[in-house]
Amino acid sequence: MECFMVAHAWLCVVVLLAVLSSASAFTVYWNVPSYLCSKFGIHINVSKFGIVQNTDDLFYGDKVNIFYNPGLFPTLAPDGSVRVNGGIPQRGNLTAHVTAFTAKVNKHLPHNYGGIAVLDFEAYYPSLRMNPPEYQEASRSWVTAAHPDWSPQRVEDEAQRSFNDTAREFFEALLWMGRELRPGALWGYYHYPYCHNYHPGDAHCQPQVQEHNNASVWLIQGSTALYPSIYVTEKIGWSPRARRLQVRGRLTEAVRMAYVAHTPNMPILPYFWYRYHDTVQYLSGLDLVNTLGLVRVMGLQGAVIWGGGMDMASKGQCSDLKMYAETRLGPLIKYLNDLPLSSLPRLLRSRMRLHSFVNFALRQPSSTVHNQPHTSEIQPSYGSDMIKVDCG
Repeated sequence: MECFMVAHAWLCVVVLLAVLSSASAFTVYWNVPSYLCSKFGIHINVSKFGIVQNTDDLFYGDKVNIFYNPGLFPTLAPDGSVRVNGGIPQRGNLTAHVTAFTAKVNKHLPHNYGGIAVLDFEAYYPSLRMNPPEYQEASRSWVTAAHPDWSPQRVEDEAQRSFNDTAREFFEALLWMGRELRPGALWGYYHYPYCHNYHPGDAHCQPQVQEHNNASVWLIQGSTALYPSIYVTEKIGWSPRARRLQVRGRLTEAVRMAYVAHTPNMPILPYFWYRYHDTVQYLSGLDLVNTLGLVRVMGLQGAVIWGGGMDMASKGQCSDLKMYAETRLGPLIKYLNDLPLSSLPRLLRSRMRLHSFVNFALRQPSSTVHNQPHTSEIQPSYGSDMIKVDCG
C-alpha cells in the first residue's frame, strides 16, 4: 500500500525523511558478557567487524554499560505479598534511590565516559493503568489507609495520580543524575518506548500503549538515547514477514516519539538479541536482515547486541556463539556499516514506496556455514535476502 494511503501515513513520511537525510555512521554495540567464555579458552572478538566492544571484553567497561534494576526502585513480589524498598513508589525513598545509583555510576563508569549507559528496570511502567494488578491494588490500599472515608472513585483517581507522579520521580531522577554525573554518555531506559505488538503480523503499536508513551514523553525528553527492543519470536505462527512487520512497528514508534519529544536527532539504538526469544536457535540470515538490516535502512544510528550468561554456560555454547558472531553476525554488521545509503534517495523517488529496495548481498564461504551448530534455519548466503520496508 502506498505510504500516503494508510492511516498512519505521516509516520511513513518520518521514516522516509530519516532515510533520505541519513549520512551518519551506523554504530553497533556489544552488550554481551562473552568474557564468561574466557574460562574455556574461547575469546570472541567482534571489534574487528566495527562492533563497539569493551576493552578486554569486560561486562562493566569503557564503552558499553547496562545497569539492571538501578538504584532502589520500590517493587512488589508477583503476588503482592513482599515489599522491596517500600513496594510502590508512594512508599519509596527517592533520596536513597538516587544515592545508591550515584555510587554505582561512580564505581563503574570513568569520569570521561562517553559510551552507552542503559537503565534496565522492567518491574512496572510509570503509569498505573499499564501495570500488573498487584501494583494497582497496593496503590489503592495506600490511598484508602490514608483516607478511609473516600469514595471508591476518589480513591481510584488518587491511586492513579499519586502512583504516576511518584513513579515519574523515580524514573526521571536517574536520567537527570546520570546526565549530571556522566554528561557524555548516552542515557536511556531499555525497551522504551514500548509498542506491545506481540501478535504475528501486527505492524502497529497498541493504541493504549501509544497513549501511555505520549503521556510519558518526559521520559524521552530526559533521555539522550532511545533503546527500544526488537527481539523476535520464532514459533507460534511467526514468519519472517511477520517478524519484519513487528520490528518495523517498534522502530517507527521510537521515531514517532522522538518527534513528539521534539528531539528528532536523538540516537535510536534498538536492542537486538541474536537468538529467538522463545527458542535456543540463532536468528536466520533472513531474520538478521529483517531486524538489523531494517534498522540501517530506516536511517537509525545503530543497535545494541544483547546476550545473557545462559548462552555462555558451557564450552560448546561459547564455541557456537563465537562461530555465529564471527562468521554471520559480524560480517553482516560490517556490510551494514559499509552500506552506501546515498543510492537510496534515487530509488525512493522513483517509486515512493518503502519496500524491496535493498539487496544485502553479503556472501560467505559455504564451509563456514555448514560447520556452525545452530544453522539449520540459516541460508548459506544473504544474496537472495531482501529488506522490505512497506507501509501497509
